[in-house]
Amino acid sequence: MQQIRLSIENENWEAFGEKAHRAIPSFKYFGLDSTVEKLIQLENMALKKKLYHELPKRAQILLVEMDEIIKQAEKAALTD
Repeated sequence: MQQIRLSIENENWEAFGEKAHRAIPSFKYFGLDSTVEKLIQLENMALKKKLYHELPKRAQILLVEMDEIIKQAEKAALTD
């Protein structure tokens, strides 16, 4: 997560695409299909289509979503 955030801050879209690719299996494992789909789209935008101008806004939206997922998981772990 920190690596994704850092690549966004540095506007290193190649690294962002690689980190998005690596994050997909974790979110897939937990059945978070919506997040997986977003990761795949952003990975393709960064690595294949090179649509860098569209990435900053979409990547920030993804970060907010991922932060919320992590918060919910931590909260669930504390109540179990």
